[in-house]
Amino acid sequence: MKLDMPQKCVGEFPSELKEKFLSRIKPEHWLENTSRNKMGNLEQTQSIMFRFFSDYKHAMNDDWQEHIIDFKLYDEYRDLIEESKEELRKHYNFKNYMCFLAKLIPHGQIGRHADGGVFLETCHRVHIPLKTNPEVYYIIEGKPYYWQENNIYEFDNTREHEVMNASSEERIHLMFNLYD
Repeated sequence: MKLDMPQKCVGEFPSELKEKFLSRIKPEHWLENTSRNKMGNLEQTQSIMFRFFSDYKHAMNDDWQEHIIDFKLYDEYRDLIEESKEELRKHYNFKNYMCFLAKLIPHGQIGRHADGGVFLETCHRVHIPLKTNPEVYYIIEGKPYYWQENNIYEFDNTREHEVMNASSEERIHLMFNLYD
């Protein structure tokens, strides 16, 4: 969604909730659905899909919201997703959403791009860093940003952006697309 600034911190995310997410992740969860990881510049990422398209071919259709489904692991994380949605409702009024965990490998990057398509251009693109460090940064229109754990960030994903993980640790974000 277009913002009048590249990114903003919209609030805090409870550290207890962050820890619950991190402790629930099992290595095999990252392998459950790999469709998102095969997209152009996401080959150095892994995702745990909770609520998203049944198939990316629906992304450009007018009825795209009718093709949002709950994935298999949604039920296993339902309580944490619901708690997270309550935190987000303190800052947003949304009717529909997509949700997933995204991991960027150590020394990995997501190449420079700008998101397009109505499903990405009309959402509040929200990132909640669950595991990160100062060597992981977003670069939006050439300017680097470090997003700290226990915060909620929104950024204008229609602007050119990329992600660099210069550390030897993985980066994990809980991500939401929120729709009015």
